[in-house]
Amino acid sequence: MKKLLVTTFAVGVILAGASADAFARQRSSTATGRNGGTVTRDFQSGCANGTCSRGRSVTGPQGATRSHSGSVTNNGDGTYSTQRTGEGRRGGTYSGSGTTDGNGTYSYSGTATGPNGQSVTKEKSVTVTPAP
Repeated sequence: MKKLLVTTFAVGVILAGASADAFARQRSSTATGRNGGTVTRDFQSGCANGTCSRGRSVTGPQGATRSHSGSVTNNGDGTYSTQRTGEGRRGGTYSGSGTTDGNGTYSYSGTATGPNGQSVTKEKSVTVTPAP
């Protein structure tokens, strides 16, 4: 199954808060080069019940696939949650999740694993103070 592209957090938050109505969009394309190699691209996006997601996958001529997925959920209490996953064409992966607290602080924790199995985890927190 192909994975989804990560949305930017801000766009996702706007979409997640916009409506509980469902909508979806999907498109695919295939291109063949001069040497007969084929590249396939798939894109999906949609929102339903306060969650918006978006994704993309690209499969190259030798069958290597890159994919990204992400979603933003409006939790209904002034907070939002995000999820991200992806896979590179050489087998590396990443995943992570984040939350907002409704007061201007966004916290995120994610792990990236290379094709050799080594991984790194990053945690961050950002607080934005509104201008007076």
